[in-house]
Amino acid sequence: MIRKCTDKDLKQLTTMKASSDGQNKYLNNTLKNGETKFEDCYVFEKEGKIEARAIIEDNYISLLTIGDLNLEEATKFIEAISKSGKMETVIYQDKTNFELIKNSLNNNNYKIFSSRERYEIYTIPEVEPKLIFRDLTQVNEEIMIQMFEDIQTGHLDISAVKESGLEYFNELKEMEFDPRLWFVAYQNDEPVGLIVLQKFIEGALVINNIGIIPKYRGQRLSEQLLYQAFVAAKENDLNKIIAEIDDQNFPMRDLLKRNGFVLENKLYFFEN
Repeated sequence: MIRKCTDKDLKQLTTMKASSDGQNKYLNNTLKNGETKFEDCYVFEKEGKIEARAIIEDNYISLLTIGDLNLEEATKFIEAISKSGKMETVIYQDKTNFELIKNSLNNNNYKIFSSRERYEIYTIPEVEPKLIFRDLTQVNEEIMIQMFEDIQTGHLDISAVKESGLEYFNELKEMEFDPRLWFVAYQNDEPVGLIVLQKFIEGALVINNIGIIPKYRGQRLSEQLLYQAFVAAKENDLNKIIAEIDDQNFPMRDLLKRNGFVLENKLYFFEN
């Protein structure tokens, strides 16, 4: 039976074996604090047990999890939660029952429109960046927003290209904001690039935007931006850095691998 959730489902919803502990914990917290509403959650109940769940908000499917269902059942679940029209979702390659989820999405005319790679490093090297870095307590927001705007030209990560620098600035600020981890890089007192670091994943520093403005590219300055991430991680007593990039961003992939990052996962973005 496919139905909406109630508060009586809380325990089953947040202890699904087919979900990661992190997602279960996140859902438990957001349901309890009201950030996620039970009426936005859909489940497939089979013999009294919840075997699939999905949160639907603003035509986006989040926390999609499918357990012990066959392809026909999984396809029916995706069909039921997709009736509001245009929908999007993202699935990690290491997700339990990844192939089942992918096939059930395909059966409902979902297609992959983008894919990304997730790289991580666990041993932070000792480095000394050659550029000067000033964080957002030392520069005004207008400079940072202009840098967001400038680095978009020719950027190889689709997610970093927005209608305006202000739009992207505000989008990242809503996710998690520590002005001491948003840096503008300077060379000869001229701003040449930026790197935005965030701590929305427990125990890790996430590189959420990185780039050099076009006229300074080709000088391997991106490596200096990465070095600043290493310095910030050590200053914050963090031993893990995460970077997600478009799978066609070959220069950034090479940069990450050259500096000790390893591929940990792939993400696939679907839309119908």
